[in-house]
Amino acid sequence: MAMKRKKIYNILFAAMASTALLSSCAGDDAMGEGYSSNRDKLSTPTASVEFAGTETESSFTIESNGAWEISGMPDWFTVDPTSGVGNATVRIRAIGVNPYSYEARSAQITIKSDNKTNTIQITQKASPFSMTVDFGSDDDTGTLAFGKDDVSVSKTFTVTSNCNWQLGVDASAYDKWFTVSPTSGGVGSTTVTVTNKMKNNTEEPFSVDLVIEPDNTVPNATSQLVHVSQKGIETSFSLDKDQANVKAVGGSFEFKVQDADNNSRWEAQILSDISGWIRMSKEGETAGQTRLSGTGAATIKVEYDITNQQAARTARIVVSKTYDSNFSKTLAVSQAGANAPEIPDANIVITPHKHSATVMFKPVSDLPVSDCLVKFKQGNDEKTLACSEGDNGYYTVEIPDLTSMTTYKVCCSAKNNVGSTTTDYKDFTTTGGIPGDDDTPIPGLSNKRK
Repeated sequence: MAMKRKKIYNILFAAMASTALLSSCAGDDAMGEGYSSNRDKLSTPTASVEFAGTETESSFTIESNGAWEISGMPDWFTVDPTSGVGNATVRIRAIGVNPYSYEARSAQITIKSDNKTNTIQITQKASPFSMTVDFGSDDDTGTLAFGKDDVSVSKTFTVTSNCNWQLGVDASAYDKWFTVSPTSGGVGSTTVTVTNKMKNNTEEPFSVDLVIEPDNTVPNATSQLVHVSQKGIETSFSLDKDQANVKAVGGSFEFKVQDADNNSRWEAQILSDISGWIRMSKEGETAGQTRLSGTGAATIKVEYDITNQQAARTARIVVSKTYDSNFSKTLAVSQAGANAPEIPDANIVITPHKHSATVMFKPVSDLPVSDCLVKFKQGNDEKTLACSEGDNGYYTVEIPDLTSMTTYKVCCSAKNNVGSTTTDYKDFTTTGGIPGDDDTPIPGLSNKRK
């Protein structure tokens, strides 16, 4: 009896298992075509997406067999699409380049499908350093220029940067004259206002360079300069001459700086292709300068050396305002070249005597002369005598032991550092004698004069 009951139980269990299996198969058919029992499949082949700071678009893929949705987007990029079914390529679009030059920006987004969740890290790298300074309508030359009479006048410039910055000059360099606000800024555009405080009642203009320094952690960052200036009062001066022509021999001359108001600050400088031959000085100061400075009217002494060159040489003395080099006056100096001495015929005087002759001549030379000589000859007999310097630039020699009533030839010569000159021979005749003179003896008479 027990065996029979067990057999019946086994038949019932098999029938129930078969029914359950048929029911399960029928359920699968009822879900329709395409259904997969792995309905939770979701993957993203990449765990992170990174693109350059200047790029604005990238993408990633989703692999899924079901519906999915993306969340967690920040305000600096969008994704498209944000939801879908099955596999897809999702595009990421940054809203502009990364405005920061010193750090990347990143965010994590979430992709969810049923009870599956994945995350992706989205990173946009830092942008290259960028900084510009715009002066708007005030100035486009990099300078904020104030007039000498400006008081409480404001001018502006705008710093546009993708990093933090600050003024790299201490306020003590300008706060007597100007205020600057703000003195630092961050990412984006910052307008800086510069306001002057007072009139400038001096000749000296005030100026300062405001250095816009980027954050020192930013790679390849460079500073920007903003030049701020305020003009000084206008002054003027003149020179009493604009040309000086001097001889080859050394010497000096003076010129005057003329200033009616006596308040111009000036600087004088000698400019020449040949150095060392010309110098200047002011009264009470060391002589031999090539640069001078002063205020108001002044007398300047110019000294120049002797030249041994035949070519002329020139120099310029430029006097300019200390605070405005565009205002200048020039004195041109020209020194004549040197030449060998000249001995004009009119400068030769020969005075013959009975037994001698006096020769005087005057060399013409810008340079000192030396070796002034007289040569005389009669026939083939020639002698040379040195001259001594006399009055009024004449050189003199006495020729002794001449025969009366005799014709001789004489020439003159002189030299300087450039060269020498010798005249042509000139004739002269000694004065006549009388019978019995030693120079004209008569036979049988005494040669002594009675």
